[in-house]
Amino acid sequence: MKRVGLVVSMLALVVAYFTLPAVGTPSGAALNLSLTDGAESMVLLDDLYPCERRGGSNFTCEIYDTRGSGLILYSVSLDERCWRARLLASAYETGPRMPRRIEGCVSLRDQMRRLERFL
Repeated sequence: MKRVGLVVSMLALVVAYFTLPAVGTPSGAALNLSLTDGAESMVLLDDLYPCERRGGSNFTCEIYDTRGSGLILYSVSLDERCWRARLLASAYETGPRMPRRIEGCVSLRDQMRRLERFL
């Protein structure tokens, strides 16, 4: 009976990890990971540049392109835990074509992803 409870608890934790929204105000690192996922980009060797706040709920974020060959710059507007990103024109010329506009929401997984290497 204890094993069944343990299995159910573990399953509930895994489901929560992949489906729950972010808790509190997302950090620049969590926002960057969420944007990286939204752009179907790459994270190279856990080399992450946290998004930088530019005032209010506006950020600039650098992510790798889809091949990991260069950094792409996005302007991001954060509303609670959801965001809208716009590719900055100056970065659009380099590397593979990246989406001009992306939107998504920061999840609990984005906030905790740094812990994945220990799991």
